[in-house]
Amino acid sequence: MLSCLNKKEFLTRIKNNGFYPEFIIDCGFGMETKGLFENFPNSKKVIIEPIVEAIPFMEDFCKNNSNSKFYNIALSDFIGDIEITYRPGITGSSIHRGEITNSEKRKVETSTLDQMIKVNDLKGLGLLKLDVEGHEWRVLQGAKNSLNIFEVIIIEISMWPKENEPDVKTFFEYSDFFYQNNYVLYDILELGYRKIDSALQQFDAVFIKKDSILRKTKKNEN
Repeated sequence: MLSCLNKKEFLTRIKNNGFYPEFIIDCGFGMETKGLFENFPNSKKVIIEPIVEAIPFMEDFCKNNSNSKFYNIALSDFIGDIEITYRPGITGSSIHRGEITNSEKRKVETSTLDQMIKVNDLKGLGLLKLDVEGHEWRVLQGAKNSLNIFEVIIIEISMWPKENEPDVKTFFEYSDFFYQNNYVLYDILELGYRKIDSALQQFDAVFIKKDSILRKTKKNEN
């Protein structure tokens, strides 16, 4: 079967294939990732979004979902604060985006994945979703002690990183990084194309552990 799934369809599929995380970190929550929590209602949930406009959405989510906690911070590779370019709305703001129309500079608190794992006492099989507008590489560098706790990692990758943004890595750099850390590419989701020439612009890549249950062949299919 040849198709490109969206995240909700993909998450339903891995649940049906026997994967159920004990905890989920959704970094880049926005107004909620479709399918992530409906499929895994019993998982412990940590949701993260640095834009203050997202707080009502995160508060509402935590009220309606037990065993969940939200953080109005950005993840990076250090604990402190960082400047972000805010674009009106819940999505689209970025640490790596310069001046754009109707934008403003804001300073936001930062933490790391290592710290989130520690303070929330997260253990067992984990699922990580990263959609942080080009800051994904720095977030991963903040997981030097805890990366391998995640069985499944869903990460947004750009095919057109700018030369003046060395922290925005290519797909090949991510693939090598994950392979060196005992992960392999499992799926590609939600392809996005540039309007100017219809070239592939971005997609969500799914990396899983080399020995993951999702790589256990159950039967042969044509």
